[in-house]
Amino acid sequence: MRALLRAARKQEALLLFLDFDGTLVPLQSDSENVRIPPGRRAILARLARRIPTAVVSGRSLKDIRARIALREIAWAGNHGLEVRRGQTLWIHPEAKKTIPVLKKTLQEAERRLKHIPGVRVEDKGLSGSVHFRRSRAGAVPEIRRILREVVPTGPGLFKLARGKKVFEIRPAGEWNKGRAVLCLMKRLDPGGGAMPIYLGDDRTDEDAFRALAGRGLTVFVGPSRPTAALYRLPDVDAVWRFLRALLLI
Repeated sequence: MRALLRAARKQEALLLFLDFDGTLVPLQSDSENVRIPPGRRAILARLARRIPTAVVSGRSLKDIRARIALREIAWAGNHGLEVRRGQTLWIHPEAKKTIPVLKKTLQEAERRLKHIPGVRVEDKGLSGSVHFRRSRAGAVPEIRRILREVVPTGPGLFKLARGKKVFEIRPAGEWNKGRAVLCLMKRLDPGGGAMPIYLGDDRTDEDAFRALAGRGLTVFVGPSRPTAALYRLPDVDAVWRFLRALLLI
């Protein structure tokens, strides 16, 4: 953390991008009831008043905004398919087109997977998630097989991606968290002089790490593993120690 703080202190201006699950809050089997504790939420509010801050999440925009509920923050939901700052909302146009097919796909996935205990299919509007954190480990190959049969992939359709105890069903194409961060940077820092800091823990955050290579401070959260990030913090508690330290810069 010391090296990361030294690098941050050298900058005249900063931007802050934060993943949610596994970064601001611990990963939990009951992801529907996750909230940031009031004390930590107060830290985030103070930071957002000093440093332009965005939360970049795989959750839907409606979901993630309700869990944090801070007006000072910008948002990228659904892995960047929907971006909001203030009253300005942008939704990826190709993602809009796939909504009807997505709904049918998720309904079929739920029907085919209902015999596997612990599986939860989530419709996030522009994308879908199949959570298996509560399932037995041996069920994962069957879940993957069924999804490969159910999810139509290819141009104009979807791609199936693996995350932490989840399969993500997202519109096909090159849009991801990295593209969303670059989009938000233009809105949060029109002059282009601020240094972005991005913290994330999952495979989808690697897209942001790569997008910011050579132009930002990227931080992987979790046990040591290969990553495109420049720095690492071991867990969520370390993230909050870092955020508190940023208030002193």
